[in-house]
Order: sequence, then structure tokens, then C-alpha cells
Amino acid sequence: MFEDWMKLGVSAMSLGFEAQQVITLRMWRFASGAETSRETQLMMSEKVDAFVDAGRMAIVSAARGQNMPSIAEGVLRTYRKRVCRNARRLRK
Repeated sequence: MFEDWMKLGVSAMSLGFEAQQVITLRMWRFASGAETSRETQLMMSEKVDAFVDAGRMAIVSAARGQNMPSIAEGVLRTYRKRVCRNARRLRK
């Protein structure tokens, strides 16, 4: 069980680093003035969508009887997919 929580901690740290990269890329975009209002709207709608998807995933996983570390790992995976997608888009 301890191993599951340690793995979750590493996943959370990785997500934090990846999210920080996206924040940096967005700040560069804002500083350049390129598509600022569009990016702001996209950023806000993506946060709501990610929250809803993560909540849905957690509810389904709990209903299937998964343990807490597995549910939390799934939530992190859901956020991570979106963060990676944003990083790819912002690097273009």
C-alpha cells in the first residue's frame, strides 16, 4: 500500500513540473501579445472541462471498487493528458 502512495506522489510531482512548463509557455505567449484573449478563454474552458472529466473518472472508478491510490492515479492521468496536449499546442 505504501508503494502505491509513493507512486502517486511521484506522479503528482511530475504533473506539477509539466503544468509549470505549460504556465511558462502561456506566459511567453501572453508577453508577446499573440492571441491573448483567445488563449485566456481557452485556458479557462479547459480547466472546467478537465475538472469535470477528472470527477467523472473518479466516480466511475470508485463505483467499480478501485482503491484510493488507483482512483487518484486515474485523476492525475486525466489531468496529465490535457497538460501534455496543451504543451504540444503551445510549443508550435
